[in-house]
This record gives sequence, structure tokens and C-alpha cells, in this order.
Amino acid sequence: MLKFAFSGLILSLLLAVSVSAQPPANPCDHAEVKAFDFQIGVWQSEDGKQIHEIRKTLDGCAIQEIWKTDGAETAFGFKSFDNGNHHKTGEKKWFYSWFAKGFHQLWEGRKENNQWRFYRAWWLDGEAVLSRTYWNPLEGGTLERIVEQSRDGGKTWRPHVKHKFVRKISGGK
Repeated sequence: MLKFAFSGLILSLLLAVSVSAQPPANPCDHAEVKAFDFQIGVWQSEDGKQIHEIRKTLDGCAIQEIWKTDGAETAFGFKSFDNGNHHKTGEKKWFYSWFAKGFHQLWEGRKENNQWRFYRAWWLDGEAVLSRTYWNPLEGGTLERIVEQSRDGGKTWRPHVKHKFVRKISGGK
């Protein structure tokens, strides 16, 4: 009996050592975190005035954007996916933080019709405005960035910004 107990202890120790020797799984190594991989690279607006440099960072857990207008850095953006594990809600969301000189915007991602869109509520002249932004990959190495606004809580939307970008350099993904 002691021999079996000792053998079980040895087996348990070996299993514990082999499990602890394995590297921890990357919490960002799943399909939803790759939802914006189509954006990775360098993009130029059709008018040639804007450049967006977009790359993965933090071991693939976040996307960093550098926005340039006429060659000068004008804004930065970060997208990150919250897998819901750290707060045990299981709620999985994208967040987008965009900032330029003098202001900062926080957007929350919602998945609609198999596409992630980012929403932000704000006030303009005492009126509630809801904005949403999203990116569409198009044929021929182009990307479309759309911003829409609603003044009725999202029942109807009107175009606010629509830009097309041409891929200058691929992100290698």
C-alpha cells in the first residue's frame, strides 16, 4: 500500500512539474482578437494627405494606430479586446481609444451582423449624439473608414465621415 501511495506521489509531482513547465497560453491567441488583422499595415488616403500606420503590439493583444496628416503625427489610436476573463463576466468586447491634441475619445465595440462597430455617446450644443465608426476591407487593397451619427438614439444614422485608404505596406500578416 505504501508503495502505491509513493508511486502516486511521484506521478503527481511529475505531472505538476510538466504542467508548470509549459508556457502560459496567450490570452490574445484566438479568432476574435484577429478581427482587425486586415488593417495591419500602412494606409494612405485617396487624396494622399493622410497616412495611417497600424500594427499589433503587446504580443498581439492590442492594435496601435499612428495617424499622420501632411506628414505630421496628428492622432493615435489603440484597439484592445477584453476577453472577459479577468472580471469573470464572460463579456467579450473591443475598446477603441483615440486621442489627438486637446481631446480623447473612448469607444466601445459591439458586434453587429458579423462586424465590429465602435460606439461613443457625446453631447453637441446640448443635444445627445451617438457616433459609430467601422472599417470595411474592400477589393484591390483598399480600406473604407466610416463614421456615422445619430441624434435619435441609434434609430436612424447619417453619414459623417467616409474615407478610402490604399494599402501602402502590408503588415506581413
